Amino acid sequence: MSFPSHSASWRIPAVLATCRWLVFSLFVSHAVAKTAPESPLQEGDPLGIFYVTKVAGAVDDGVEAGEEVCYRCRYGSSPMVIVFARRIDGPMVELTEWLDEAVEKDQESRLRGIITLWGDKTSELKKEASVLAAKASADQIPISIAKQDKTGPLNYKLPPEASVIVVIAANSQVYRTHTFREGNIDVPAIISDVEQILD
Repeated sequence: MSFPSHSASWRIPAVLATCRWLVFSLFVSHAVAKTAPESPLQEGDPLGIFYVTKVAGAVDDGVEAGEEVCYRCRYGSSPMVIVFARRIDGPMVELTEWLDEAVEKDQESRLRGIITLWGDKTSELKKEASVLAAKASADQIPISIAKQDKTGPLNYKLPPEASVIVVIAANSQVYRTHTFREGNIDVPAIISDVEQILD
């Protein structure tokens, strides 16, 4: 009669442990996949509608501060730059200043822009929107708060870990999406993409 060797008896628990680890890994991977943030809008995606509450800026657009409006609807198929921001520090002022000036100068192409803030505290967002409008002297573009203020518009799939998302669009379609983490906005790259849709 033969008996299993000692080495074989040690291998059985090791194999079982490996199987348990693989099952656990698959379970964790599935859970992470379900909770992972969706990617931002991609090139060619339709530009969905969303509602905001205007806080400041765009002094002559006929929309009063505190009024709820769909600027995306008002702007139609015009080329536009939609900025979603959780914070207004760092390059946000520079980006807002540039966009406001670009809209004012490019009347022929009918370039449009909007800054939309989103985050956890609506009262703080209103204060920040007013501060941003004042710092950037925004007269042409509206500074607003997303109606779905804690998530941003769901159809835009804004990554919760992002600080600033810039959607550049033309003919009601997404041309480019830029996603930045805190304090890191590549303004020259945004300007380059906007110049391309205006050519």
